[in-house]
Amino acid sequence: DAEWARVLWPRDPALLAVLPQEERERLAATLPLDRLAAVPGPWGAELSRAVVAQLAAHRPPSWLGYALDPSVLPECEALIEAGGAPIVRLCDVLATRAAMLRELS
Repeated sequence: DAEWARVLWPRDPALLAVLPQEERERLAATLPLDRLAAVPGPWGAELSRAVVAQLAAHRPPSWLGYALDPSVLPECEALIEAGGAPIVRLCDVLATRAAMLRELS
């Protein structure tokens, strides 16, 4: 039930899955990185950009590259020098996903 999900999602981000994608991603953009694993992916560009903005201060979790929209690859690449190997791995996953999506389209 979407009405209940809107009320209870701060306690359980997995409830965002029942909301329309635009609303789900707008709400999810307010979550810290460690709580985003419950938000179904792949994500759209808006949520992906909000998450990338958090990466400057946090180490990206290993699953993040599979959820982010590949269009944020340039923003992630700009963080490589400051973020080191974890950001490089994230960029590798995003680049691979972008290439696969190009081939499939």
